[in-house]
Amino acid sequence: MPIQQMLVGISKGEKFAEATGGTVTTVGDYKVHTFTSTGTFTVTQLGDTNEFEVLLVAGGAGPGTQWAAGGGGGGGIVNHQTGQALSAVAYDVVIGAGGAGAGASSTTPWDITNGNEGSDTNLHVNSNSSIVLEADISDIANLSGTSHSQPQANNKYSWNVYFNSTGGNSAKVVNGTTTQYSGGGGWHQTGYAGGGAGSGENGDPPNSTTDSTQSYTPSWATGGVASAGGGGGDGYSTNMVSGSTAYYGGGGAAGTNANGISGLDNHTSPGGQGGGGDGSAFGGGGVAAQNGTANTGGGGGGGTRGRGSGNGGSGVAYIKYKFQ
Repeated sequence: MPIQQMLVGISKGEKFAEATGGTVTTVGDYKVHTFTSTGTFTVTQLGDTNEFEVLLVAGGAGPGTQWAAGGGGGGGIVNHQTGQALSAVAYDVVIGAGGAGAGASSTTPWDITNGNEGSDTNLHVNSNSSIVLEADISDIANLSGTSHSQPQANNKYSWNVYFNSTGGNSAKVVNGTTTQYSGGGGWHQTGYAGGGAGSGENGDPPNSTTDSTQSYTPSWATGGVASAGGGGGDGYSTNMVSGSTAYYGGGGAAGTNANGISGLDNHTSPGGQGGGGDGSAFGGGGVAAQNGTANTGGGGGGGTRGRGSGNGGSGVAYIKYKFQ
């Protein structure tokens, strides 16, 4: 049989991407490279379809404190690109650190200590440092009508008197579209503090209330001039990494200053899904604020009188592509 006839009906097989770097796992026909610290991702072969899925999570914020109760830190901004074209070159993957939380404040209303925002996570070309994709903390917007220098870590609404009773902000960028999230608003009575925003949800106001009046003695308070701190907002959810839903960039919860108030001694408000730290508590024996979880971009929990706030959690990066 002539060789031409033997080759009829035989077509060239599909060529798939190949790469090295990070910790490699598989999900069906896809490989996922995980970077929990700064490293190098090298594309050694491009596939016939040049599409990589990239998820970058920046570091979470360590929130500021004030003398009675501080808001929670905002979660790290998330950047998720589902169809990113890459070249057959080496890329540096830089993982953002979490911001340091503020130390304990004194017992005077004027003692305000600011926290620190997290830092960026990015993917850039090794040879010339040009950024391909970035989870950029500076893309987190301020509250409407304000111009704070660190909106992920420290906030107050225009109707507040004291800084840092409002939780930090966060955001997500999905295929180029940015969505902003705001920290929960505390009232200027320093016993009320709001949770930090996650990269998928706003932070909760004090006591998870929807009461927009934020009066001195709101109907939902359990007594005195304090209330349970607001919980942190949930982070961005995706099943990219393992096929099951996971959250990234959860907001930290606010601190609770409710010493002697029925039912609230040692109350800790919960951080948001995606590594947000629980808030601290002043009352009884007291409870320390939790740090945001490492490699989730979770925000740190808020502080209370005599107790500092938690640190933000470090970021993480995932790169996924079809390998068979």
